[in-house]
Amino acid sequence: MIQIRVVFSVIAFFGSMLIASAALSIDGYRYAIVLKPSDDSRGVQSRLSTEIEKSGLKIFSSADSLSPDDRLLTCRIEVSQYGGLTQYCHLSVRDLVSDKPICETTESCRARFGIAACITGSIEKAWRAVKYRGFDESAHRQNTEHLVESRPKINLEALKPADGEGDSILGEWLDPDSGDRLIVVPAPSGERSNFVAAIVSTKSTLWQKGEIKAEIQVASKGKTYSLDWYGPYKQRSGTVMTMDENGNILRFDIQKDDGISKHYTWLRKSADR
Repeated sequence: MIQIRVVFSVIAFFGSMLIASAALSIDGYRYAIVLKPSDDSRGVQSRLSTEIEKSGLKIFSSADSLSPDDRLLTCRIEVSQYGGLTQYCHLSVRDLVSDKPICETTESCRARFGIAACITGSIEKAWRAVKYRGFDESAHRQNTEHLVESRPKINLEALKPADGEGDSILGEWLDPDSGDRLIVVPAPSGERSNFVAAIVSTKSTLWQKGEIKAEIQVASKGKTYSLDWYGPYKQRSGTVMTMDENGNILRFDIQKDDGISKHYTWLRKSADR
């Protein structure tokens, strides 16, 4: 589950206003997605994207090509433009994964050289007000701490050989898509599940060795299980997991936010894998 506490500070001067989150820093992002306004006849999306890229943020048109780790480095920017001789640009910057606010600002511009110049001027002023100073690794770590809660851990070094033997689901497994190695062991006392799957190794920067990735409950006789699975950002999803007849493959499907199901396969870890 993704949680965040947001405290706002407000700075107002000369008719402009910046609302910034005290929890998330804009400097914790490498990438941005700029949403196109419903009416973009004046090319506001393109003008704003140009200003943003000058400051060092890389623009993506969508999140489809971004890895789970890169999504945590990405903010989403909504822009609206309005006015007459005085033009106003409103920017709302939000975290891509959690949709939590980073900052919001409205800036105005009134120039002698026509509305087009006023639009450009207000966009430039609005982005300057966001105060992006370049990517900062410490700011990214701080953002991640606010966005992603740590999961309970088990001590892998303290496991005995018997902890991975006996029931057919126990032992080490490999997720070939992510490269994650997991070990399924009996659930700690007090847990409602029969088994847990803990991270042995992973390429993800969000997961740590020993963290519980899944909670598994025997659903019926045979090789069917109820699964509470924790995704890339440690959000919980409930589903059903099945094992093949030979006991070497686990399969389950997780429905994503867009309604499309993603299929997962775990392979039993062998000496050559």
